[in-house]
Amino acid sequence: MRFISLRTKFLIGTLGVILFLGVLLIILVKTIMTQRLESELQKRGVYIAKNIASESIDSIVTENFLNLNLLILEHKEIDEDIEYIFILDEKGKVVAHTFEKKFPAALKEANIVKSGQAYNIQPLIMGETHILDIAYPILKGELGVLHLGISEEPIMGAISAITQTLMLIIIGFLVLEGVITVITATAVTKPLTKLIHSAKEIGSGNLEHKVSVKTNDEIGQLSGAFNKMTEDLRATTVKRDELTREVNERRKAEEALKISEKKYRDLVDNALVGIFKGNLNGDIHYVNDALLKIFEFESAEEMIGTGVLPGYKNPGDSEILIGNLKRTGKVNNLEFEALTKKGETKNILLSATLDEDVISGMVMDITEHKQTEKALQRAEHLKMLGELVIGLAQEIRNPLAGIQLSVETLSKEVFTSEEDREIILKIINEIKRIDLLLKNLLDFARPSKPQLTPINMNDILDKTIAFSLRHPSFSSNTVTAINVLKNFDKNLPEVIADPIQLQQAFMNMILNAIDAMQDGGTLTVKTSYDAELNVIQIAISDTGKGIDEKVRDRIFQPFFTTKARHRGMGLAITKRLIEEHGGDICVESSPGKGTTFIALFPIKQVRKEQITCLV
Repeated sequence: MRFISLRTKFLIGTLGVILFLGVLLIILVKTIMTQRLESELQKRGVYIAKNIASESIDSIVTENFLNLNLLILEHKEIDEDIEYIFILDEKGKVVAHTFEKKFPAALKEANIVKSGQAYNIQPLIMGETHILDIAYPILKGELGVLHLGISEEPIMGAISAITQTLMLIIIGFLVLEGVITVITATAVTKPLTKLIHSAKEIGSGNLEHKVSVKTNDEIGQLSGAFNKMTEDLRATTVKRDELTREVNERRKAEEALKISEKKYRDLVDNALVGIFKGNLNGDIHYVNDALLKIFEFESAEEMIGTGVLPGYKNPGDSEILIGNLKRTGKVNNLEFEALTKKGETKNILLSATLDEDVISGMVMDITEHKQTEKALQRAEHLKMLGELVIGLAQEIRNPLAGIQLSVETLSKEVFTSEEDREIILKIINEIKRIDLLLKNLLDFARPSKPQLTPINMNDILDKTIAFSLRHPSFSSNTVTAINVLKNFDKNLPEVIADPIQLQQAFMNMILNAIDAMQDGGTLTVKTSYDAELNVIQIAISDTGKGIDEKVRDRIFQPFFTTKARHRGMGLAITKRLIEEHGGDICVESSPGKGTTFIALFPIKQVRKEQITCLV
């Protein structure tokens, strides 16, 4: 009886040990499998979320939400473990989701990605389903956040099945232990020890280890289950390695894409032509630095907020552009006048394409080109006019000299009466006036070559002002009623120029200013130096009646004058002389507010620098 009692105690102890080891084994296997499978599920979910986020960038940037919904629905249909996918924009608004019915609003706040996080994983329960919600920022959150809900049910099912299998095996061991002998119990202890050892090997990550127990009992089945589990984990590890390799390859591709995008963006941002993106309503989505410079805006935000419509000088040009885009989908080299932020007019050349409601285009500032074109046309016109004038003047001056000589001879005849002599003197004066006009024409058409020498502009202007006020064309009463103000920059550098020709040019401007103030006024002569542009500016202003806008652009044309006793050559010759010195002249005037002539001279040698009144 004692032997039976001892065996019973041994069996009871063995059953206790087996039960303990079984429970430990279940806990160990369940813990290992749960950690492994959940880790693999999380990695897989992050990989899927990252891929979908990368593929959705183009659709979000172009606001193609239909394509975005099709994209996420396609991913959900491909992978049966995906419970849902939805995308929030940067403001937290749902722009796409896979729910068949209404979107559950509580999901928006269920998983929040904090600043600096690459992603965030949050376990959720929807109904009776356990889900891992993976929140993955799109372009670091600039385009929003993608949420991927992946089911944990397959993992929990697998763990539950294996746990039940282990429980059944342990229960079987307990039932069998009640009817087996101490030898059987001892024989069972050894394979269980091997199983525990194998479990530890597997737990330590040695997935190549196999359970060496080869029996036809439950221990053998458990060994087979362990080996099967090991093979499954090894296969999962291989798949994980493949996924890791794919992730690395995708990362390299994304890095290459980022580099390419950066090169493209740098190319666009630093382009010499203006580039923009907008819509048919006149809203602007993107502008580069060149376009900001053309329209004189300080930032892209400022121009985008203003819109494109205020930039048209003629609103009808906008209708022409939109009409052509709607008809043909593109516009090539459309030329129109545009207004800058400061209200200046510029000549613009625009090419654009229309894709749905999005307009993409390039803008070129051809204002300088247009001015150059006008200058070339004017030069050609002056050349032709000069050739005509030279030929005509020579043809007229020769017979005119003979007429003058004959008339002067006639005036000296003794039989000529006093009355006829007065008429002859008038004829001689008119002949002299015609000869002076012809001389002015020849001076304009064929100016003499400048005699260059270093001069001080202030000294030339001083002499010219003094001489102009004593000019016989004006009465002493008018001259005394004119107040002269001289505002000279004492630090003007010397200029290489012809002092005689410049004095003639300045005198024409000053006489023109004095003539505009018949009832008196103020003549202001100002000089200044722009060190950055290396240009001297001379401004001659009067307080006269001003110049009407209709004739302002014509005052430098030969023979154009609004005064009966003038020949219309003074300002034309002035402009020609200043341009011969490499400079330019322009006028600012408003009726009733006086007139200002502005002459610009480069410091370097004449004809080496080209400047305009735009400087």
